[in-house]
Amino acid sequence: MQARKEHNVELPIMYHPTDKLFNCIQRGHQNYLEVLPYFLMALFVGGLRYPRTYTACGVIFLLGRLIYFQGYSTGDPGKRYKGSISMIGGLPMILGLLVFGVQHLVASVRCTACTLRR
Repeated sequence: MQARKEHNVELPIMYHPTDKLFNCIQRGHQNYLEVLPYFLMALFVGGLRYPRTYTACGVIFLLGRLIYFQGYSTGDPGKRYKGSISMIGGLPMILGLLVFGVQHLVASVRCTACTLRR
């Protein structure tokens, strides 16, 4: 809302036709909102099994996203790439979910096999 007031862009208009700086701020914000559901899902599900690891990865991911936004909101989208350090936190979270899922699948198959033997 602060950027909208500073750049005089009223709702419901998403982007300004000529104000590149506002558009970069808006795109940086929108990009964060696009990633947020996946991040929260990974954080909540993976955090059940690996709470400390996911907390550390989540902090790194969020700091990276903040750096990404700050770089993007300068008006030079090329400065956003420093924020790619968020992947240092994001990739282990995704891999952890994969491990977590495989563990549950194996446990489910074993449980089903035990039930069928009886």
